[in-house]
Amino acid sequence: MRQQIIEEYPSVKDLEVVLKNKLSRKESQEFLKEEMGFFVHTGSDSDVAKVGSHLLYDIDSLIRLKRKLSARNRNEKSTAFVVESLASLDEIEGDLKRRKQDAEVFDNDSNLTISDTKRSENAVRVEISYTHRKENNRNLMDARNRTTSFKIKNTNEDNIFRVDHSFFNADEFTAAKNLFGEWDRRRQISGESSVSRADISLDAIPSLEDRVDFFDDFLTYNPGNWDLRNVSHLGVRQDEDPDESDELDSTGEFEDLVDNHLSNIKELALTGQSVRENKIVEKCIENGFYFDSAKIYCENTERARGVEITLRFKEKGRNAFDLSITGEYELVSGGKNEDPFGLQFRKTTRHKFRDAVVDLYGEYKDMPDLIEERGETFSFQDLPDIGSTIEGRLKEVYGSVSDVIAADIEELQEIDGIGPATAKRIKALQS
Repeated sequence: MRQQIIEEYPSVKDLEVVLKNKLSRKESQEFLKEEMGFFVHTGSDSDVAKVGSHLLYDIDSLIRLKRKLSARNRNEKSTAFVVESLASLDEIEGDLKRRKQDAEVFDNDSNLTISDTKRSENAVRVEISYTHRKENNRNLMDARNRTTSFKIKNTNEDNIFRVDHSFFNADEFTAAKNLFGEWDRRRQISGESSVSRADISLDAIPSLEDRVDFFDDFLTYNPGNWDLRNVSHLGVRQDEDPDESDELDSTGEFEDLVDNHLSNIKELALTGQSVRENKIVEKCIENGFYFDSAKIYCENTERARGVEITLRFKEKGRNAFDLSITGEYELVSGGKNEDPFGLQFRKTTRHKFRDAVVDLYGEYKDMPDLIEERGETFSFQDLPDIGSTIEGRLKEVYGSVSDVIAADIEELQEIDGIGPATAKRIKALQS
């Protein structure tokens, strides 16, 4: 490995990409501090990457960096979202099976299809296949065929299903999201009940105090006999419309405050007291900041095991959460040693913490409310060539989008603004 690294010593640009895009700002700062004795005090990913890419790394540091990247790439993430439908689980399974048999393509750009379905007592496991394309140094686009799977499960809420999804790459999440979006559209076009999907998102909890309390609960929940031992990171996000205040004016500034007072916050979490009692946390809420990520270390003395869990709530077009295991340890006399879990134990542990996130979230937000706030997934304006003016005219005549599609071409042309070409495009959706 040493010889390989010497022969392929990374360029400045390679190091910059790793520090900026592959690792988080926090992880990059920690690596530079531990390996180079160099702390970059800034809230900017770009600043950390720029400084770090111009440092001279020895071979041992590069080996550790490559191992860190390899370990990160192996981290499987778990998430969950909810779906509302009047259809039963049996009907959902039957519809998915039919669309698999018909080889329906749900996204032409990625050739997204259903490749398998499997039913258990309270869930349907669905496997989907797609082509992932990304930029490549040698070719304009590098195309790879991939699969991912998820489970649609019954819940205690009428018409509400929970979808559990584990994945390694963000494109797997995107593929599942695209499948549900197009599946919902096609069902509504054919007059069937919708399968409206909504993410479990912090933004859906309106109160900043509740968002902070949610993380407070997560830090002390300890599912499956895992007892909290350490909180090594708390990430923050600023509300889109914070109260006016000139005390703090950037997320980076508040992150530095959290970092400086983390030991005090950890102490509260470890003793079971509310994190809200910390003055910095109160200052966070006053200035429109709330937690959006955490890294915690827990121990299970029954199994003599330790685990580091990272929870991150995403934004910018992907309002969901990722939960992953970033460290696995064996407890030994006087400390702990890195020791990978078995596949099943890792999966069970990750899912316990994932389920804890969903259960705790449900105490602050009813799942049916998520669907209702998400709004309609398919409207009159989603029909070909239909704008707001013609939408109003259609609503005066038709009760739903499916009624429009079921109408005769001649009947559609009676609507002012719809000509033969538009009527034909609308009718084509019925096929």
